[in-house]
Amino acid sequence: MKFDTLASLQSNACRNFADNALFGTYNSDTTAFEWMDYKSFDDKVALARGILKDLGIGKYDKVGIISNNRWEWAATAAAAYSLNATLVPMYEAQLPKDWTYILNDSQCFALMCATQDVYDRVMTETIDSVPSLSKESVLCFDASNGEDYSFSAAMVRATPLSNKLLKSEAPIPDDLANLIYTSGTTGVPKGVELTHNNTVSNIIGVRSMVDDPLDFIRQTDVSLAFLPWAHSYGQTCELWCGMAHGSSIGICRGVPSILEDLQLVKPTVLFSVPTLYKKVYDGVNNIIATTNPIRRGLMSKAIELGKAHAQARSSNKSLGFFATKKI
Repeated sequence: MKFDTLASLQSNACRNFADNALFGTYNSDTTAFEWMDYKSFDDKVALARGILKDLGIGKYDKVGIISNNRWEWAATAAAAYSLNATLVPMYEAQLPKDWTYILNDSQCFALMCATQDVYDRVMTETIDSVPSLSKESVLCFDASNGEDYSFSAAMVRATPLSNKLLKSEAPIPDDLANLIYTSGTTGVPKGVELTHNNTVSNIIGVRSMVDDPLDFIRQTDVSLAFLPWAHSYGQTCELWCGMAHGSSIGICRGVPSILEDLQLVKPTVLFSVPTLYKKVYDGVNNIIATTNPIRRGLMSKAIELGKAHAQARSSNKSLGFFATKKI
């Protein structure tokens, strides 16, 4: 699949992998993950594009988003890219003063808020200090359909805009895709400009590491997204690289739910950072050290078996029954 911008990546992926599952979201009523396929996501991007158009967003405008990972985040990003607008991602955990600074520094003309709490804090502590934003240009993902500021209600009102109708507004590789702000530990947050080519070249670069691009991520692979897409690592490696290969992404509910979500999603690919692996390692060793001798022995044998299996697989060999008995 060929692409040179994040807009063409999303559009081509949704066409090529239409029936594949893309995003999985936890449903508290069924206590299971429900999956949206690529075609359905493309339809939602068309509606999100209509929302941004209704808000007056066009070329080179900035669209802010204060949200953890969710399909609406990805739909807003893809819609903005296709209009040659720039996404300005922020974190729910940030303070309103941080949002205010970033929104003013980037000159955002629209803002998407994840929760009612985030929306309320924006309305009471931020928006009056951001001249570029109007109250009508701030929407909330979690708001009920009865509210004027509801994202889902705006989706119902919006006219779907196909990518094919917007060729004149399509970005080129050197256009600005993301404006990602630093944490501000050395002063005020600094906006880092990332073009479409910055991200796309990384995805293509990853493909060059293997003889067959499908050896890196397969269509049948499933990941669990807990790294924030507001950060370039999570967004590049998991969201866009995963989408470029037709894989599926279960959206983690948050760090406290990682263990349960791992069991529900059963990922075959996991993008992480050393801190998480250290926590898992320390947790397992703590259990081994404090459990009864029988269980300790079984867990130690299981770890040895896992190491042997990994070594055999890396050598394209079968572990075999007798090898497991020795362990």
